[in-house]
Amino acid sequence: MEFDAFDALTPEQIESLPPNERAALEELRAMAPDERVRFLGHVQLTSTAWTFLESAVKDGDLRAAWAVVDPVLRLCLAQQWLLDNTADLDANGFNREEVAEALVEDEPNHELWPHFERVHVRGLRQVIPSPDVWGIGANTRLIAPDVELLYVHDTSNMTDGTWQPDEAREVYPLLMRWDGTRWLVLNLGSDVIPRPGWPPTWD
Repeated sequence: MEFDAFDALTPEQIESLPPNERAALEELRAMAPDERVRFLGHVQLTSTAWTFLESAVKDGDLRAAWAVVDPVLRLCLAQQWLLDNTADLDANGFNREEVAEALVEDEPNHELWPHFERVHVRGLRQVIPSPDVWGIGANTRLIAPDVELLYVHDTSNMTDGTWQPDEAREVYPLLMRWDGTRWLVLNLGSDVIPRPGWPPTWD
């Protein structure tokens, strides 16, 4: 018999929880083990997506969201931005390989970062719904081992905030990758696994 962490909680510990947490715990304990694993995995997945959306789109702080962006996507974003600005970069003596390497760091501090960040925040805000009406679909689509696709959508015109079966709606895809310890954002607006290069490919 497998050990269940929920069984390690004493009745006293459960009773001491706030009512909403206690209710959530009871719901989890009532689930079959495999259903609970899927549910908790989805919670982790959507939590990462929310972290990215809140920081990058709502707050306009891509640097704060950078920690949950997959290194592959970081490099693709940097490469495309550098290609789009080749003339200005060359005129100012920047080496694109060196700049790309600096932009993908966990805590980028390159002088071009503010310009890179501004362009991407503006682009995200143009295509993703307002934070007031964000919704993330309850179901994901498996793209590859450890890679899943979820959708951000506008809930403002949904009945009870629920996406009805066979209802056509505009959605914004977020591709997510499990790196062995956590979920990361692997692509934006596409279900294609990106590949770095000059140019990168991602759609």
